[in-house]
Order: sequence, then C-alpha cells, then structure tokens
Amino acid sequence: MLQIFLKSDGCIPLLLKASFKVKDFKDNDHGIFWEKDYVSNTIHFSPLHLNSSTISKYVQKLNELKPLFFHVYPSNLLFLIDNMMEQNLKLKYQLRTIFLVSEGYTNKDIERIKTFFNCEVTSFYGHSERILFLESISQDVDIYQIDKRYGFFELVDDNKHQIVENNISGTIVGTTFDNYAMPLIRYETDDITQYLDYKIGTTSMIDSLRNQVYLEGKNHINISVTNFTLSHFTNKIHTWQLYQDQPGKVDILIVPKKDFTHEDKEKILSYMNTLIGDILECDLKLLNHPLLTPRGKMSKINKKISKI
Repeated sequence: MLQIFLKSDGCIPLLLKASFKVKDFKDNDHGIFWEKDYVSNTIHFSPLHLNSSTISKYVQKLNELKPLFFHVYPSNLLFLIDNMMEQNLKLKYQLRTIFLVSEGYTNKDIERIKTFFNCEVTSFYGHSERILFLESISQDVDIYQIDKRYGFFELVDDNKHQIVENNISGTIVGTTFDNYAMPLIRYETDDITQYLDYKIGTTSMIDSLRNQVYLEGKNHINISVTNFTLSHFTNKIHTWQLYQDQPGKVDILIVPKKDFTHEDKEKILSYMNTLIGDILECDLKLLNHPLLTPRGKMSKINKKISKI
C-alpha cells in the first residue's frame, strides 16, 4: 500500500530518494554522515549529526546527488531548514515531493516547508505492524482518507465508546486485515483525530503522544524520539524507555527478562553509544516495571528538564 501511495506522487524505484534516519553510519568519524542504500535507491542521512557545523556538508551532498524526494520526520526536516536558513544555504535543484512520516505537524509547519523548498508536501499514516493506512488528500496536508482495504478503522472516546459523528476527537483503534502471522484486533493507538466526514472516511490531521518530542543533546542539538528503537533486543528485554532530567544526558530504562545478563547490558549501551554517544551521554538502569503516565500508558520518553 505504501509503494502504491509513493508511486501516485511520482516516487518510483528508479528515482533517488533521501531519508533522515538513525542507523550505524560507519564513516561519521571522517565527516561522512550519509550512506547509500542500493536496494531501495535511497541516500540515508544521519539526523543525529546534523547541526550548524555539519549542515554545509549535508547540503553539498544533496546538491551533488539531487534526490527528488525526501522521506523524513517533520522534526528532522524543520531542524534541517533551521540550519540551512542560519547558514544561508539553499538547494541548487528542484525537489519534487516531500513525504512526512511518523510524527505530527501543524499547518504552520506545512506552510514553512512549502515556502522554503517550494515543492509538493504530502503525508501518510500507517504502522510497521500493518494495522491501518491513511493518506493525505489535501494541498494543506490536513485531510486524510482512510483506506478501507488495509484495515478496520475506528475512533473511540475516553469511555471506549465508538464515535460515528463528525468533529468529535477520539483515539484511533485499528484491526489488521492482512497480517496473518500476528493480527492485531482493536489495537488502541496513542493517536488522536476526528472524522471530517464519517460516511466517506475522511479525518482531520492526526496528533500523537509521540508528536515531536525531543531529547536535548549537547550543543543544543534536539533529537526526535522517533529516531530510537531497541526492537532487535526484544528477546532480552520486556520494555525500554528513555529518561532525561538534564541536557546532554539520558538514562535508558530497561525492564529485563530473566536471562538478561551483564553482557546484554553492555551490548545495548554499545549500540546506543554508536548511535548517539557523541550527542548524549548514556547510562542504563534496570527496573522491575516501566514508568507509566497518569493514564497508565507507557511513554517511551520521560523528560523532567526545568525550563529557565
């Protein structure tokens, strides 16, 4: 479904795409903050090393390769714009389309992105677990169409009652149609929207508890929570969270499984230090149970930084 959506905006496999995602960039010590993925024909840029000192290298590489499409978290893109404006840098070619993914945004964000890059901006809503899929259908990227072939979409209120009226905010609940290995039935997300037209299945912009939440790194570098995952350690841990009470430092909170060892702890720390060690000082703490919000939900990011 995602590939159909991308192709509808002219993004075909033969055309180079740029993304900004966290991964192990082996040459970042040598000032190379990107890596080519030949399978997907994508150039991946590191959002963690993007700052006022490195922005010129990013823009130089973009101008060299001229990817026509950006596949990017809104927070990372806005940070890119901030740094480009600060250094008075511009792309020397015309972008075709920017695809915003995994985070919420505002109308002002869309206006700012369109003004700066002078290109089409679109978005979609979906899950790696293949639960639901919605695509933006308006120029202002503020109206979404539910794809009823992909999954069963519901909105529920705080009492878990189904919403079938327009203009009433509720939590998105989804049921898988095609994931036979691990189907999710009435999975309640942390995402909020409202029907604009219940009968035809259109909604307003989708907000989220994940909406542009940042960790504060060294030298005033902000890192979006959507850049992090410890999914490949799930055989050793029950849950993981990040806790920050001062800029430049973060605690990794782990609820371990019974066979979790000191070696596993060192592997996780090594992995996180590879990703963000030059931006955030990491420590790992073991818990008996995760930190919960007042509503009883588990937030991946917990911040207690005082604003002066």
